[in-house]
Amino acid sequence: MRNYVITVKEREAGELCFLVFEPHESIQGLPADKDVMLDMPEGTSIEDARDIARQLNAMDLKIAIR
Repeated sequence: MRNYVITVKEREAGELCFLVFEPHESIQGLPADKDVMLDMPEGTSIEDARDIARQLNAMDLKIAIR
């Protein structure tokens, strides 16, 4: 079972969006005041980012810090 949910965040209009991994539980090695983020490459639309987030959220993956 995955230990996170991924949400799409937008910056200012015209700037790149990003994905944020929001943990459901404490992740060993990840400080509570830090986030795991994926910056989307130039040319990625908000719809593309939402599709990526949906695909990752549908998978049974766990985040681990090693």
